[in-house]
Amino acid sequence: MKATYDSIYVKGLPSFVISAEDDHVIYKMTVVDLSTRSDMGTNFLNEAANRIERDGEVLFTDFPHVYQGARSVFGVTLVVDRNDGSRLRSSLYHHRGRLYIAEAIVLPARGGCDRRTGGDRSPRSPSAGTPWSWARSGRAALLAPTRDR
Repeated sequence: MKATYDSIYVKGLPSFVISAEDDHVIYKMTVVDLSTRSDMGTNFLNEAANRIERDGEVLFTDFPHVYQGARSVFGVTLVVDRNDGSRLRSSLYHHRGRLYIAEAIVLPARGGCDRRTGGDRSPRSPSAGTPWSWARSGRAALLAPTRDR
């Protein structure tokens, strides 16, 4: 679905959001068009990560990459126990004028315990038929050059 993305730098950036819910987990991919401000891609990525961090307790941070060697595209992954009782796993990348934000949000209704009482509600390795596995398998394709560039 076409949408807009607001930043402290620019309001109303064109974006595309796709989401699905399965077993009380919301899977969401946001792609923000930064072609008019591509020089600030790192700032947009770090601002988005900072927003996520401020929404709860950060449990895990990683700096994954797509591809190998000189083609590598690095990003940041965060796992956050959010103040509303949900747990968020997000991976953010900036590449070729776009900001990619992939999220899996485990809702409290899924069961388990929240951070106040302990327990683990992290999304586990998904089966091949879940929206998260589709997003993961398509991650490299999403970062690949498009014909319109």
